[in-house]
Amino acid sequence: MVVLATSPSSLLEVYDSQEAGTDSGFDAHDYARQQHAEQVLAHMASGYAEAMNRGPAGTRIAPPKLKGNPTGQAGGPPGKPGNRLNVKVSKVTDYDNGRYRTGPLFNAISVSYLEDTPMADIRKVFLTLTDNTYMKATGYRVWEMEEITVLWTTSKTVVNPEWIDDTKTLGHLWRHATDSTHGTLYVSKIDMSRKVLDFHLVVNPDPDRVIVEEDADTPVKENPTNRSKRANSVAASDLQTSNGKKPRAATGKDAYRTIVHRSPGTVLNVEKGSYISNGVGGYIWVVDPTRLKAIIEDKCFASGETKEVYKMLIADKSYAAKRFFYIGELGSTVSQEDNLSHLKDELLRNRLVSRTVDKFMAAARTDKIAVYNLRMDESFIVSVTDGPHKGDAFLVDPLISETAEVRKFSGTEEAGANREDLVGRTADAFAHYSYFDSDGTIVLVDIQGIDSETLRTGSRKSQTTAHGLTLFDIMIHSSTMQYGLGDDGWSGIQDFVEQHECNGICRALGLTDVDIIYDASWPDTTKSKGKAKQGAKDKSDHEEEGTSSSNAGKGLGGLAIYKGGEESDE
Repeated sequence: MVVLATSPSSLLEVYDSQEAGTDSGFDAHDYARQQHAEQVLAHMASGYAEAMNRGPAGTRIAPPKLKGNPTGQAGGPPGKPGNRLNVKVSKVTDYDNGRYRTGPLFNAISVSYLEDTPMADIRKVFLTLTDNTYMKATGYRVWEMEEITVLWTTSKTVVNPEWIDDTKTLGHLWRHATDSTHGTLYVSKIDMSRKVLDFHLVVNPDPDRVIVEEDADTPVKENPTNRSKRANSVAASDLQTSNGKKPRAATGKDAYRTIVHRSPGTVLNVEKGSYISNGVGGYIWVVDPTRLKAIIEDKCFASGETKEVYKMLIADKSYAAKRFFYIGELGSTVSQEDNLSHLKDELLRNRLVSRTVDKFMAAARTDKIAVYNLRMDESFIVSVTDGPHKGDAFLVDPLISETAEVRKFSGTEEAGANREDLVGRTADAFAHYSYFDSDGTIVLVDIQGIDSETLRTGSRKSQTTAHGLTLFDIMIHSSTMQYGLGDDGWSGIQDFVEQHECNGICRALGLTDVDIIYDASWPDTTKSKGKAKQGAKDKSDHEEEGTSSSNAGKGLGGLAIYKGGEESDE
């Protein structure tokens, strides 16, 4: 038996149990057992905190019975774990004319943290919890911590702002709160014995804040597109039961079932590649020289019209790994070169979408406009470096859930018409924003994603995780047709302009009407967008104008790609 261990010099040492005798003082079997035992104890020690974080609001979980000081570090003497404190939020209410009103429906929540947790992290939890509560109940967004007053539940007094500023830790706050010299009981005796800090969060609503709501009188375009062509919103699932109550979260043994997936997998040696910004509007393709071990399941768990999706494990983290099996040529297989090329196109689109998401959310935050949180997970490409699968490549991003249902808001040729809820209106306004922000050179289409509100508690982490729509597989129509499969150029842009109907979010953001943007950006001013679609000649004429690698200001359409400092035609 051969056991691998890491020495202090970070060099890999190899021990052979058959050669390790009493003279060396090393017992490989003993060493392996010790390593395994310490890892098991470490997982058990952290189990209580993880269960508290996972459990639905109000769930009572028995404290751990494990004694001793386990450590998750392999080798070395066991270390003392950090002390933990429980942060409880009992109430979230309004403040109105000197009175603390009831506010939205809220269930108390308690989460365990290490005492050295920065108060900046706790403040983020307060903000997320409050924002989620108000957004879901009233459509009101709580954007900044300055909109919240933090009270002690026990004393009903305001928490000293200096005790919870970003330079302090949770341990500092605990010591201040339990200091008897203050003369005020901030923490009850019972909470003190249980190490609980109990808070009451009060929202100070802005009376001048406008909540964007749609109504039946919202004007529409004179010639709306045939509804049969539109991509209407598809709800991922209906979380409400027939009596209007949410289904109960699983408790007891059903909440802690362990399911072992026995789908066979393959171990691969891979290298990681990604696009990084060059600081002037372009992107450079870089490959990390560090080799990684990846395990990919042999069967895909999902597939679309062009790609298959496999579950992949890298460093014990689950990812969705996608590769192309069809690129528009019937009866032909996709070569490794074509697969990698199209994956890089998609990765570039992801970078552009991510940047647009950041700008869109920043604009909404600045103007305090109630929109649904949009996000893009960080993605990268892994390529197999050796073995029978050498040259295979996958686009990889974090796996949210294998069973999550996708909500689709628009198609490649169909603009969205989603007026029934905030997430749908946000998706439609986001598409308009991309067209506005790029000065008419691109528009994001085929908008789809996974809504955190449709996930089970375990998948969306907890009540303290910000709500949001995680976007993926977004397509782009561009004036230069440089964004790979699905980029229909001016024809696709024209489809969007003819079909899009502005909603309240578009107007609140002050987005220029799509017709005006189109007329200003269309290269041939002698032709009207209302006429028949322009042919390939018009597209190619415009493509000769080229793109800029600087893209200063608003424009996002021309993203130059570089390799080793040289501009590439990819």
